[in-house]
Amino acid sequence: MNCVLILGTAHKGRYSEKVARFLERRIKERGDWDIDFLDVAELTRQATGSVIERDAELKSILKNADAYIIVSPEYNRGYPGELKLFLDSFYREYTARPVGFCGVSSGSIGGARAVEQLKLVSLDLNFIPIHTHLYVGRVQDMIDADGVFDSTSIDSDVDAFLNELSVYAHHLMPLRDALMDE
Repeated sequence: MNCVLILGTAHKGRYSEKVARFLERRIKERGDWDIDFLDVAELTRQATGSVIERDAELKSILKNADAYIIVSPEYNRGYPGELKLFLDSFYREYTARPVGFCGVSSGSIGGARAVEQLKLVSLDLNFIPIHTHLYVGRVQDMIDADGVFDSTSIDSDVDAFLNELSVYAHHLMPLRDALMDE
Protein backbone atom coordinates (compact mmCIF):
# COMPACT_ATOMS: atom_id res chain seq x y z
CA MET A 1 0.00 0.00 0.00
CA ASN A 2 1.03 3.60 -0.52
CA CYS A 3 0.97 6.24 2.19
CA VAL A 4 1.52 9.95 1.72
CA LEU A 5 2.85 11.70 4.81
CA ILE A 6 2.37 15.47 4.69
CA LEU A 7 4.43 17.75 6.91
CA GLY A 8 2.13 20.73 7.21
CA THR A 9 4.32 23.65 8.22
CA ALA A 10 6.98 25.83 6.67
CA HIS A 11 8.06 27.53 9.91
CA LYS A 12 11.76 27.64 10.68
CA GLY A 13 12.95 25.53 13.60
CA ARG A 14 9.86 23.32 13.38
CA TYR A 15 9.66 20.46 15.86
CA SER A 16 6.95 18.93 13.70
CA GLU A 17 9.57 17.82 11.20
CA LYS A 18 11.27 15.63 13.81
CA VAL A 19 7.93 14.00 14.63
CA ALA A 20 7.10 13.53 10.93
CA ARG A 21 10.51 11.97 10.21
CA PHE A 22 10.01 9.64 13.18
CA LEU A 23 6.65 8.53 11.73
CA GLU A 24 8.24 8.05 8.32
CA ARG A 25 10.85 5.72 9.88
CA ARG A 26 8.20 3.77 11.79
CA ILE A 27 6.14 3.26 8.64
CA LYS A 28 9.19 2.04 6.72
CA GLU A 29 10.04 -0.36 9.57
CA ARG A 30 6.58 -1.96 9.27
CA GLY A 31 7.45 -3.11 5.77
CA ASP A 32 3.86 -3.12 4.49
CA TRP A 33 3.76 0.46 3.16
CA ASP A 34 5.53 2.51 0.54
CA ILE A 35 5.74 6.10 1.72
CA ASP A 36 6.00 9.48 0.04
CA PHE A 37 7.05 12.35 2.27
CA LEU A 38 5.65 15.73 1.20
CA ASP A 39 6.88 18.85 2.95
CA VAL A 40 4.74 21.95 2.40
CA ALA A 41 7.83 24.08 3.01
CA GLU A 42 9.45 22.57 -0.09
CA LEU A 43 6.25 22.69 -2.11
CA THR A 44 5.52 26.33 -1.31
CA ARG A 45 9.09 27.31 -2.20
CA GLN A 46 8.56 25.70 -5.60
CA ALA A 47 5.21 27.41 -6.15
CA THR A 48 4.72 30.21 -8.61
CA GLY A 49 3.31 33.24 -6.83
CA SER A 50 0.97 32.12 -4.07
CA VAL A 51 -0.50 29.10 -5.84
CA ILE A 52 0.99 25.64 -5.62
CA GLU A 53 1.65 24.24 -9.09
CA ARG A 54 -0.27 21.07 -9.75
CA ASP A 55 2.48 19.30 -11.61
CA ALA A 56 1.90 15.83 -12.94
CA GLU A 57 4.35 14.17 -10.54
CA LEU A 58 2.65 15.54 -7.43
CA LYS A 59 -0.84 14.68 -8.69
CA SER A 60 0.37 11.17 -9.45
CA ILE A 61 1.78 10.74 -5.94
CA LEU A 62 -1.49 11.90 -4.40
CA LYS A 63 -3.66 9.83 -6.73
CA ASN A 64 -1.69 6.66 -5.98
CA ALA A 65 -2.04 7.07 -2.22
CA ASP A 66 -4.04 4.49 -0.32
CA ALA A 67 -3.84 6.55 2.87
CA TYR A 68 -2.62 9.90 4.16
CA ILE A 69 -1.02 11.09 7.37
CA ILE A 70 -0.92 14.80 8.11
CA VAL A 71 1.50 16.08 10.74
CA SER A 72 0.59 19.59 11.78
CA PRO A 73 1.64 21.93 14.52
CA GLU A 74 -0.91 24.08 16.27
CA TYR A 75 -0.36 27.81 15.85
CA ASN A 76 -2.77 30.24 17.49
CA ARG A 77 -5.35 27.49 18.02
CA GLY A 78 -5.31 26.42 14.38
CA TYR A 79 -3.24 24.78 11.70
CA PRO A 80 -0.82 26.55 9.32
CA GLY A 81 -2.03 28.47 6.29
CA GLU A 82 0.46 26.78 4.00
CA LEU A 83 -1.14 23.43 4.85
CA LYS A 84 -4.57 24.83 4.00
CA LEU A 85 -3.22 26.14 0.70
CA PHE A 86 -1.77 22.74 -0.15
CA LEU A 87 -4.88 20.76 0.82
CA ASP A 88 -7.19 23.09 -1.11
CA SER A 89 -5.08 22.71 -4.25
CA PHE A 90 -6.37 19.16 -4.75
CA TYR A 91 -9.65 17.35 -4.30
CA ARG A 92 -10.31 14.24 -6.36
CA GLU A 93 -7.00 12.75 -5.22
CA TYR A 94 -8.38 12.47 -1.67
CA THR A 95 -11.64 10.67 -2.52
CA ALA A 96 -12.44 7.84 -0.10
CA ARG A 97 -8.91 7.72 1.26
CA PRO A 98 -8.34 7.49 4.98
CA VAL A 99 -6.41 10.22 6.71
CA GLY A 100 -4.82 10.16 10.13
CA PHE A 101 -3.69 13.28 11.95
CA CYS A 102 -0.74 13.94 14.21
CA GLY A 103 -0.96 17.19 16.15
CA VAL A 104 2.20 18.74 17.56
CA SER A 105 2.49 21.59 20.04
CA SER A 106 4.66 23.07 22.73
CA GLY A 107 1.61 23.08 25.02
CA SER A 108 0.07 20.21 26.90
CA ILE A 109 -2.74 19.20 24.52
CA GLY A 110 -0.59 18.25 21.56
CA GLY A 111 -2.21 20.22 18.77
CA ALA A 112 -5.72 18.94 19.51
CA ARG A 113 -7.42 22.11 18.26
CA ALA A 114 -5.53 21.99 14.96
CA VAL A 115 -6.48 18.33 14.55
CA GLU A 116 -10.17 19.08 15.24
CA GLN A 117 -10.15 21.77 12.55
CA LEU A 118 -8.35 19.49 10.11
CA LYS A 119 -10.93 16.75 10.69
CA LEU A 120 -13.72 19.10 9.62
CA VAL A 121 -11.83 20.32 6.55
CA SER A 122 -10.86 16.77 5.58
CA LEU A 123 -14.49 15.68 5.41
CA ASP A 124 -15.26 18.41 2.91
CA LEU A 125 -12.24 17.37 0.85
CA ASN A 126 -13.59 13.79 0.62
CA PHE A 127 -11.06 12.24 2.97
CA ILE A 128 -12.26 9.72 5.52
CA PRO A 129 -10.64 10.60 8.86
CA ILE A 130 -9.78 7.68 11.09
CA HIS A 131 -10.83 7.74 14.73
CA THR A 132 -7.39 7.47 16.32
CA HIS A 133 -5.15 10.53 16.29
CA LEU A 134 -1.69 11.21 17.64
CA TYR A 135 -1.13 14.15 19.96
CA VAL A 136 2.43 15.20 20.75
CA GLY A 137 2.33 17.78 23.52
CA ARG A 138 5.31 19.56 25.02
CA VAL A 139 7.27 18.44 21.99
CA GLN A 140 10.28 20.56 22.95
CA ASP A 141 10.75 18.27 25.97
CA MET A 142 10.80 15.20 23.70
CA ILE A 143 13.82 16.32 21.67
CA ASP A 144 17.15 15.13 23.06
CA ALA A 145 20.47 17.01 23.01
CA ASP A 146 21.27 15.54 19.58
CA GLY A 147 17.99 16.83 18.14
CA VAL A 148 16.38 13.38 18.02
CA PHE A 149 12.70 12.90 18.85
CA ASP A 150 12.17 10.56 21.84
CA SER A 151 9.00 8.62 21.05
CA THR A 152 8.88 6.54 24.24
CA SER A 153 5.71 8.15 25.57
CA ILE A 154 3.73 7.65 22.33
CA ASP A 155 5.07 4.35 20.92
CA SER A 156 1.95 2.29 21.72
CA ASP A 157 -0.27 5.09 20.38
CA VAL A 158 1.72 5.12 17.13
CA ASP A 159 1.19 1.38 16.68
CA ALA A 160 -2.57 1.70 17.21
CA PHE A 161 -2.70 4.70 14.86
CA LEU A 162 -0.83 2.96 12.04
CA ASN A 163 -2.79 -0.27 12.48
CA GLU A 164 -6.10 1.57 12.23
CA LEU A 165 -4.95 3.53 9.19
CA SER A 166 -3.91 0.27 7.51
CA VAL A 167 -7.28 -1.36 8.16
CA TYR A 168 -9.16 1.64 6.79
CA ALA A 169 -6.91 1.80 3.71
CA HIS A 170 -7.42 -1.87 2.93
CA HIS A 171 -11.20 -1.80 3.34
CA LEU A 172 -11.73 1.49 1.51
CA MET A 173 -9.93 0.41 -1.68
CA PRO A 174 -13.03 -1.04 -3.36
CA LEU A 175 -15.10 2.05 -2.49
CA ARG A 176 -12.40 4.38 -3.73
CA ASP A 177 -12.00 2.44 -6.96
CA ALA A 178 -15.78 2.47 -7.57
CA LEU A 179 -16.02 6.21 -6.92
CA MET A 180 -13.01 7.00 -9.10
CA ASP A 181 -14.54 5.07 -12.02
CA GLU A 182 -17.64 7.28 -12.02
